[in-house]
Amino acid sequence: MADSTSEIPIPIRVQENATEPTSTGQKIDPWNVQGEIGADGVAKAINYNTLIEEFGTKKILAEDLERFEKVTGHTVPFEFTKWLQEVFDVPLVIMMTDDEKFIFSEKRTIEEVMSYTAGNAKDIIAVGFDPKKTSCIGKIHFGAVQGATSFANSFPHIFGDDDSKTSQIPAMIPCAIDQDPYFRLTRDVAARLHYAKPALIHARFLDALQGPGSKMSSSVDTSAIFMYDEPNKIKNKINKYAFSGGQDTMEEQREKGGDTEKDVAYQYLTFFLEDDEELEKIGNDYRTGKMLTGELKAKCISELQVYVKGFQERRAQVTDEVVADFFSAKKLEWKGNPNPTVVAKEGGEAGASAEGDGKLSKSQLKKIEKEKIFAQRKAEKEAAKTAKAGGS
Repeated sequence: MADSTSEIPIPIRVQENATEPTSTGQKIDPWNVQGEIGADGVAKAINYNTLIEEFGTKKILAEDLERFEKVTGHTVPFEFTKWLQEVFDVPLVIMMTDDEKFIFSEKRTIEEVMSYTAGNAKDIIAVGFDPKKTSCIGKIHFGAVQGATSFANSFPHIFGDDDSKTSQIPAMIPCAIDQDPYFRLTRDVAARLHYAKPALIHARFLDALQGPGSKMSSSVDTSAIFMYDEPNKIKNKINKYAFSGGQDTMEEQREKGGDTEKDVAYQYLTFFLEDDEELEKIGNDYRTGKMLTGELKAKCISELQVYVKGFQERRAQVTDEVVADFFSAKKLEWKGNPNPTVVAKEGGEAGASAEGDGKLSKSQLKKIEKEKIFAQRKAEKEAAKTAKAGGS
């Protein structure tokens, strides 16, 4: 589902007698998502290694995936968040952002915006989230209320009203990396409030059909595969518009092979093909020239047609009553991770104690006590200054 405010970056063309363009770095924030503009004026693919360094995050490594497998056993997700909900048996709160359109647009009415929310909610519900474990909420401004909803004590009807316990329940937030600034601020605030810090899993952006450096847009039909596209339309879009990492001729492809990093059909398969071994074989065959671009696109088309059809069938079953249930202030039902494992944190500190019972560790309690003493001494000094100034 594409962002209605998104646009595809347009390459800068140098006209005759025009000033030579200068390169600019990539820009990733909640309002802009654009790869580096090279000296030739063409947008490059987003460099995720640079983002990892800038945002202070780290890659999900093989050992991390092994930990997931130990906890869950074999399961392949269509959508990562739904998968997390299922395998860890946890409650999920989904935030809807359409009310921003009312606040920042004088032309849109509240009724119009509410219709957007209802439609988007049906799309989200159609992914297959468990209604007994899922709650949808709207919010006034993205970023402001978003931080508050990172804490379990914002939802007493779900987690209870004992703040000493709920403030120590950690949240996991799967999101695109451009949302990191909001949650980085939230994590800083959490430390000052002595709340459990929310953890994030950043996702990379799915390229538009036009390839690396481009971005999907709901206003450009040829930029993406949309969830309402019919099978034949999906086929035509992939065959006609999906950027190829292959060579110009069949002979060259057989000799040199294709570039899977640039090939949109292959990149889409990394999201939608369930079988990792098959994906690896396809990648090797394409890179070595055993597989042609047409064959790769045919496989991508097949997987997308199956996925979109399944989504459309589920979407048709989502009624207004179902949406109302997801938005109701109901109690959620969950049992929690059936196979928990305790992992020591770096530096000996953790958001919870080593026993995993949600309590603060000894070092954290000691740190809090020091902060209290420091704050008290500072207040005493300020009071003494005030008294002295008043006496003079």
